[in-house]
Amino acid sequence: SFPQTIYVKVDNITDSNCFSTSSFEINTFPFPVYNSTINIDITQCETDEVDGKIDIDLNPIITTLTQGISPTPTISFFSSYINADNNTNPLPLNYKNTSNPQTLYIRIEHDNGCYLIDDFGINVLATPLVEQINNITQCDTDYDGLTIFNLNDFEIDIFDVRKDFLVSSYFLNLEALENGFPEINSTDAFQTTSNPQTIYIKVLNTASQCFSSAPLTLTSILPPTINQISEHIICDPNTPTYDLSQLNTLFSSETQDLTFQYFEALSNAENKFDPISEYNFQIGTSPLFVR
Repeated sequence: SFPQTIYVKVDNITDSNCFSTSSFEINTFPFPVYNSTINIDITQCETDEVDGKIDIDLNPIITTLTQGISPTPTISFFSSYINADNNTNPLPLNYKNTSNPQTLYIRIEHDNGCYLIDDFGINVLATPLVEQINNITQCDTDYDGLTIFNLNDFEIDIFDVRKDFLVSSYFLNLEALENGFPEINSTDAFQTTSNPQTIYIKVLNTASQCFSSAPLTLTSILPPTINQISEHIICDPNTPTYDLSQLNTLFSSETQDLTFQYFEALSNAENKFDPISEYNFQIGTSPLFVR
């Protein structure tokens, strides 16, 4: 039983009649009890910065380890086993890991001074970096401000790395993004319904199951309005060439933000190939195309 009294007799080895007696008590104190079988390792996705560090609230771990335990032990956290053993330099309960992965040590202490040391791991998983592209533009062809976008064409600019392990999905609004549905299915031919129109992209790393999201603004740019000229008459000059820039003001009076290019074939105009600035003409009619 405890406490238990132990008696001591100390004899003089040269005279057995000389001796002393004393006594002392042996008492045992229990180690602290805590929920030691619960996994408290922290595995979390990166949030704001891609640096492998996250803000951690250690209070929930204290609750997990002590819930239902009486008397409640004192829990404190340390960056090394030595610190935990010596009870020096305890960590704040609002903590940011300093390396990835990282091990923290827990000192579980009873009111009687007995203590145990346990540990747990912190592992921060990579989150895809999505470039903040404020505006994706595409030319409109029929002046209605609505355009069909191939969203897949812009992913090379949105992703920070190759698409290994990355899966993208698109949503019409933030609520759909947060719920995970409904998705935009026709990503290769998405028809806008307003101009500009904001949609949302979610990029999932299938290896870590971490994801990032960002808004994408789709803007249809209207082509410049030009006057339709079916024919331009040139009086026979002294030289058989004509400076085609003289036609610019005939197509539009607002030439400040416009660039005019002239071509001898429609396919050249459509592909912006082989423009001409002067036209060598002969008597008769010759078709030209302006872009």
